[in-house]
Amino acid sequence: MAYSSFSEVWMRVLWVSALLFGALIAPGRAADARSFGPVPIVSAGQPHASIVQGDAAGELSKYAATELQKYLRLLSGAEVPIIAAAEVSSRPGQEALILVGSPAANPTVREAAQAKWVNFTGLKPEGFVVKTGSFKGHPAVIVGGNDDVSAMYAAYELIERLGVTFTLTGGAVPAVRSDLSVPAMDIRMDPAFSRRGFLLQSGGFINLSVFSYPDYVKFLDQMAKMKCNYLQFWWFSYEPWLKYSYKGEPMWMGDVSTKDSGYFTWARSGGGSHTTDDVSIGKEHFKGRRLAPQEFQTVETPEEAFAVAGDLLRKVIHHAKKNKGMAGGRAGLSPSQPRALLRASGRVAV
Repeated sequence: MAYSSFSEVWMRVLWVSALLFGALIAPGRAADARSFGPVPIVSAGQPHASIVQGDAAGELSKYAATELQKYLRLLSGAEVPIIAAAEVSSRPGQEALILVGSPAANPTVREAAQAKWVNFTGLKPEGFVVKTGSFKGHPAVIVGGNDDVSAMYAAYELIERLGVTFTLTGGAVPAVRSDLSVPAMDIRMDPAFSRRGFLLQSGGFINLSVFSYPDYVKFLDQMAKMKCNYLQFWWFSYEPWLKYSYKGEPMWMGDVSTKDSGYFTWARSGGGSHTTDDVSIGKEHFKGRRLAPQEFQTVETPEEAFAVAGDLLRKVIHHAKKNKGMAGGRAGLSPSQPRALLRASGRVAV
């Protein structure tokens, strides 16, 4: 029970950290003459805007553009096209432009900054700007910052300002409306904390031991939408996440945890078999016999468990780093690990 309470406390602390992204920031200013609005995006169900990304856009800037496109479609039913910066000159004069990215990666954003109607100077890493204005006669919205992660966060901020709510379990999108505009905005936000995220306890308790790769992906994706960048991954030394030895004797696994739990859960915790053999109601909702991640349903030996765990953890870290801009792909190590392992493991390079 003590472990559960400690986890709950940490979840609350890190949840508050996530909410404080905008609590200690320079507040959004009132729209000035160069941040007019509203900027029409969809009218009578038809798109009246394009999303502009730079030729040098990184993966997260490109992802930000596709996420904007997706949520504008969910909000309006219309498909707003994504175009290259070089195509702007050929667009109709009254068409609105959503300029995504950084001055370094998107020439249209750079031109807007040079024209002095948007300012990226002094933004912290992952800080961003969302501002309405005019670009070469087009109604425009700047969505970006000085790095790729900033562009993604700016996109999600705009999406939220249009009525979407993001939560860890999913979110809520308002009813489709055939007319959609971006109101006048002049938003400049910097993170209050460099690390913003959550603690996940893997193992020890059955309800916290069944995350598979798709679950981690969904969790990380929602964290990014909430502008979180740090996942603390807490495990116990009897689990297969880290293989180590002491004075030549390799880690022993299988006495505290057994294969029926995928080597995750205390063998003597709560009684029962740690399988669905003990479930009489709702058994059909379990994908496998073991109360363990899908990847561990068929492991039979500690060696198999180590191999599967290493592969899963590598995939999770890769997704966090490459696809969601987590801070260096970092995962925090559990305090329950031996201090020597903490010193040796650093960023959990597996």
